[in-house]
Amino acid sequence: MKMLVSGAGDIELTTDDNVLLHEMQIQHPTASFIAKVAATKDDIIGNTSNVLIIGEQLNQVDLYISEGLHPRIETQGSEATKEKAL
Repeated sequence: MKMLVSGAGDIELTTDDNVLLHEMQIQHPTASFIAKVAATKDDIIGNTSNVLIIGEQLNQVDLYISEGLHPRIETQGSEATKEKAL
């Protein structure tokens, strides 16, 4: 069960991640993009598990970049992974 509190103080309880993705007011551009992709996928397929995969990928990217890997190298690696997956 998840709880969403609106700016007006209204409380909504749900077990549906898609409800949260549609109702949340996300400010960060990357987070907003991820939420839109997940909501669209949920509308089509009924599953938001891709948010977990994207989140973990971003965690790994952050780790590699903080260790000195150039972002361009990371981007090339992500592109190669995408090509292999598709």
